[in-house]
Amino acid sequence: MLRRKVVTKTSCTQCERIWSCLLLGHYIAGVHDADKFAKFGGPGASCRLTSFSKLCWGLLDHISCGRNYFTRRPGTRIDFFSMHKKGNDRDSVGSSTYLLKSEGLTLTKMKTEYSKVFNGLAIYNDEGDPMKSWWKPLEFRADVRYPAMVAKIIQLHLYDDDPLFAHYQMTSNDNAFLNYAPHYFTQRTMLTTFSVNTTNPSFSVNVRKPIYELWTMLPQIRGELLSTSLPSRRDFGVIASQTSNQLCLTFWLSNDTELYTGPGHNIRIRLPMRWVSGQYITRVLDNTTTNTYEKWKTLGFPANLTQQQLAALWNVTMVRVSQAKPVAASGSIRLTMTSPGVKQIIVCNGNETLSQPSSVQFHRINNSTLLIWWRDGPVSACFLSYDVQYKPPGSHDYAALNQEALLTRVYQRTSLAALRGSYRVRSRNILRQTSAFSDAAVYAG
Repeated sequence: MLRRKVVTKTSCTQCERIWSCLLLGHYIAGVHDADKFAKFGGPGASCRLTSFSKLCWGLLDHISCGRNYFTRRPGTRIDFFSMHKKGNDRDSVGSSTYLLKSEGLTLTKMKTEYSKVFNGLAIYNDEGDPMKSWWKPLEFRADVRYPAMVAKIIQLHLYDDDPLFAHYQMTSNDNAFLNYAPHYFTQRTMLTTFSVNTTNPSFSVNVRKPIYELWTMLPQIRGELLSTSLPSRRDFGVIASQTSNQLCLTFWLSNDTELYTGPGHNIRIRLPMRWVSGQYITRVLDNTTTNTYEKWKTLGFPANLTQQQLAALWNVTMVRVSQAKPVAASGSIRLTMTSPGVKQIIVCNGNETLSQPSSVQFHRINNSTLLIWWRDGPVSACFLSYDVQYKPPGSHDYAALNQEALLTRVYQRTSLAALRGSYRVRSRNILRQTSAFSDAAVYAG
């Protein structure tokens, strides 16, 4: 058990005005005593002007020049430096370049004034959103402009040649909020929540937004980061990565928060010859076919959904996934992108073992909607989809439930018929290999 001691003074030369610095050494020592692999960092602050961000600069003062209160030795260990930097919110226009510029100003100050801390230290931005003020209702947060801009921000960090970003290891979005009426899609959230009051009993339900779907695509960026020979453009880019048996190309087309309605862009890709023997699929996020916000608008912007309207939103194809195709002998792949959009090409050319899903569980949302989820091992490098199958009571045959690719370990079934019966799940990959089915789970109602 950690015991908290009262400390009245520290030898830190500049941060005596910050009470939290006094116990920092105690907390870090306790964390590492409990788990030597634990990582300790901070401060998770905006780190702006010294007069404003006292906690941020006080922490760096202490790490750089202070003496650990308990060991009495100079220096306090810190494993990473985290900050909160977002895009500009002036005139309600977010900016990816403003975000990087803001980060660069803080990192420059660190390198100049705290070089002992900065050199080699892992850098995180754990609130690297395109724009401040999550509660502001802005339409770009409802459609594919948001995920396209996030993909752009990730790529700008990964391929930045500025030495300031050499140890930049993580960026994340602060979007785990619940919207409130009447802003059902336009606040900075991953899901939108509706209250359905026309049923008995009434209930609340979540509907996925395009930004949520980007997180289902990003795990395929893994292994070695590759350079590309794309022309330099501010509105288009790619994140390229590979493992021993998978190549992943994640393209984005984004003009930040602006909505571009011009013609699509035709792209021709030439793959390295080692991938010519492979199979590939394409995953697509765009504003026309993978957008629950657009569907909600066609329904008349309802604030209180009927069961039929809710089913219509759930049935929107959130990520359009193509059938697997062989790579041409030339190694050439052509695709067309519309803005805003994210398009991911995954090439696979090796066998792999797929883990067996397990622990299928249920949650009844109402009399005609069942939430089904399960566990699985690490996501396959060549993962294509989960298959959910259903067998009614008394039947001997299972039937497929999801017709479209299912990228997450959760499935919502809406049926006016009985939900009772047996359910099972398996996974399949691009090479048409499948895992064993999970043990059947029976929903008895």
